Amino acid sequence: MHELLFELMSSGDELLEFLGGSLNQIETDTGTTVSESMGELYKNIAVYVENNKIDKQHRGREAALNAELAALKLRDYFKNKDQINAEHLLTYELIPLHIFLANELNFWYAIYPDTEKMHEYAKMQLEDLREYVPHHEEALAMEYRYDVSIAVLCYNKAYLTKTALNSLLKYTDFDKYSVEIIVINNGSDDNGETSAYINSLDDPRIKTVELKYPLGYNGYSLGPLAACGRYFVEFHTDVIATSNWLNNLMECICSDSRIGAVATVSNDSANNQEIAVDYADPMENDADMQIFALKHNITDPSKWEERARMLPTSSYITPTALYRRLLRDPWLYYGQFTDDDMALFLRRCGFRQVVATDTFLHHSGSQTSSFDIEKNDSVRKMRERFFTKWGVDAWVSSRFNPGVNHFIRELTEIGNSESFLFIDPYFGSTALFTFNYYRANNKTIGETAAIINDMRYIEDAVYYDKTIVGDVTESLLKLGSKFDYIFFNPDIEDYIDENFPKLLKTLHKVCKPKAKVVFTLSNPGYYLGIKDLLNGDITGDNSKKPYQPWLGIRFIDPEYVFKAAREQGFLCKVSGIDCPKIEKYTQIIKQLQPLVQDKSKAKALDYIFFLFELSPIDLL
Repeated sequence: MHELLFELMSSGDELLEFLGGSLNQIETDTGTTVSESMGELYKNIAVYVENNKIDKQHRGREAALNAELAALKLRDYFKNKDQINAEHLLTYELIPLHIFLANELNFWYAIYPDTEKMHEYAKMQLEDLREYVPHHEEALAMEYRYDVSIAVLCYNKAYLTKTALNSLLKYTDFDKYSVEIIVINNGSDDNGETSAYINSLDDPRIKTVELKYPLGYNGYSLGPLAACGRYFVEFHTDVIATSNWLNNLMECICSDSRIGAVATVSNDSANNQEIAVDYADPMENDADMQIFALKHNITDPSKWEERARMLPTSSYITPTALYRRLLRDPWLYYGQFTDDDMALFLRRCGFRQVVATDTFLHHSGSQTSSFDIEKNDSVRKMRERFFTKWGVDAWVSSRFNPGVNHFIRELTEIGNSESFLFIDPYFGSTALFTFNYYRANNKTIGETAAIINDMRYIEDAVYYDKTIVGDVTESLLKLGSKFDYIFFNPDIEDYIDENFPKLLKTLHKVCKPKAKVVFTLSNPGYYLGIKDLLNGDITGDNSKKPYQPWLGIRFIDPEYVFKAAREQGFLCKVSGIDCPKIEKYTQIIKQLQPLVQDKSKAKALDYIFFLFELSPIDLL
């Protein structure tokens, strides 16, 4: 249907291959003619896209118009025999724009909105990355112009770009590593303020790219496409660099070629990547923050935590050749869940993801994405799109089970070579939390196993010595091992039916004498749940939230779970886990607590989960 469009892009591929292969040998007239032809080609593509609109989030037209302007600038460089600027423009602007454009057009005109094609596209991307994996070592060993490329994509808010860039120039170790900083103006419309600042930069370490037409959040894909470094860092404008930041990240990522990405911690982040700080707002004076960071940023491999996913809130580093195969999906336009998308690719292809908790950067707090979050409901929309693409919910799948994590932290004695069984670990966050905790305490892990009851997560079971797929009770009988710890990642209500006693009985058989079986149960008396019920929300609205795997609300009596565990040979300890309280709901708690007849249970209104710890005893 769109054959003309792809014929134009194919012609562009050939022209760029010609220019990139022998730029210094191209005669002026030839280069001028080729550049003008490319400009006309991109102009025609922009017209085609304008006349065949697909979606307002489609950035093919803007990419084509930017590429047209770049081609015309290239023409002028050829006319002036300015090879240096011609090479710079090809490397940092025209080639990246062409690849970005190809990615946009391929998705919106060859795949969207066919859901089946989108699923096939995701599978194809995964297979392409897997084909790359055997060549990753070779790619790392290639010669690169720089050790590291740092890309800063800016859109308006010039003061943020200036602060971020000044901190990079001051706190990046240019003596230890050869580093280029690529500053990309993503079509800012702030009366030329951002453009004026970028054009004022006169530093050989900085490469600048000026785009007239904004490419949205996916413009971040231009960075790795332009990068000439072995490793690539995506640095956001609402971040301030600190002493030793790059050295620490390089120490980590260079320690193991299987590490696909390394992220930092900050003062403002989710995903357990936030740490407590004790300094004032550094935007006016960052002296106190830098003193804090100097004390914190001491290289310490024991503080490198492997994760199933991580947030690039402040910054992260990846091998450039790898990241070029992980360009942002055009459908996840607003940016949320692109990190989950990247994490899934890395995890399922055997790459490790590490949060370097020994590396701190200051984050000013969603300065670059808050508009989309508030005005466009972007988090909900992108969450649904991730679910449509992969068939799993990013948040549910990535969860750290709060009860298991609490249990691990409270262990008073940690032994060596203890064995672990994880039941439905999903993406593996709870398992990796356990492994990281033991490693931080200089303890080894013994045998590890996982039971995968949900077939959607088979490809995510990459962290265990043994994996069994199937019904949990039947799989327990096949294990042939006994374990020190058995952790359920989902809440136990997912497993409670008429066969629940049989499950508990079988669990007893795979426990070592002093084993612990740990799981959480959602508290039916949690105050927010009661609030929802009072508002009439008793079934859940699956039409608006298709990523939720449940229908309605299940109320499981904690006393039933306690009694069933005791009957199947377990001692049972139950405790409550608080959720951070929302201040506006404290009045609800005050109103509800007097209604509780058993005053000793009034506190339970605060518990979002009950934590169950089961210890095996001899069956009667």
